[in-house]
Amino acid sequence: MGMFHRSTRRRFAAVHSMPWRRRGLTLVELMMVSAVMAILASTLAALATTVQIANQQQMGRGLATQHGQVAIQRIEHALQGATTSEQFPGFIVVSETVSGSTFPDTLVVWKPSGQPISPDGLPRVNELVVFTPMDEDPTRLIELRNPNDTSEVPVVANISGWQNLISIMKTSAVASSDSRAVVLTDLMRMADVTDPSGKSFGQRGCVRFEQMLRPSAAEWQAYKAGSASWQSLPWVQGIYGASFGQRQALCRIELQLRPGDINSHDKLVAVPFFGSAAIYYQLER
Repeated sequence: MGMFHRSTRRRFAAVHSMPWRRRGLTLVELMMVSAVMAILASTLAALATTVQIANQQQMGRGLATQHGQVAIQRIEHALQGATTSEQFPGFIVVSETVSGSTFPDTLVVWKPSGQPISPDGLPRVNELVVFTPMDEDPTRLIELRNPNDTSEVPVVANISGWQNLISIMKTSAVASSDSRAVVLTDLMRMADVTDPSGKSFGQRGCVRFEQMLRPSAAEWQAYKAGSASWQSLPWVQGIYGASFGQRQALCRIELQLRPGDINSHDKLVAVPFFGSAAIYYQLER
């Protein structure tokens, strides 16, 4: 029994005293490891790129949100402080037609810095605040003033007169060294203007203004002409009396901005902003 244990111990010691021989990787194993490492590296690179793009897009949308909110709030503030009269309903929208398409992208607000010169008539040019895209760079939405022009504006129905006045104000703002133009945003999305044949007529900034009057201009003119009665006019909330009625002038605003510095004017990536403001005033019988 003792001899058996001694023999077993000798064999165990002999086995453990033998040097271990390390077995290397074969070529196939090295190739498999390299392939796995390449897959991992490409996956991590794609993940890092995705995170970077998502971060840039989020930052871009945040910047666009700041621009959009500031621009909408500034326009709404101007509208809410507008001066009104029977001849001028606080604001008007000046449209331009290009290749059969109408672009209502200019808003004119009667907002004098002090008391209006003619509160019952038409505003003066220096009492106007104009919101419109810049001709040289349609990505810029600007706020225009012309403090030195005291001439009376055209009547509301004179569309060509208003278009000419806006063009003069834009030209004067570019040529002037004073702060007649304030850039509200430089992130506006641009859209190509083409005709059915595909001919290009340039690009326009994506901003839209809409005016709604109750009673409308046509309904008020019908009353003035005697073809509509005072009671039949659609007074807001039915508020009218023997000598006056309440009118509403509502402006709706739509603005499309690019997400930050991303140079893409695709409508699918544009960030839309909407706003509105209403003015209430009295029309005398």
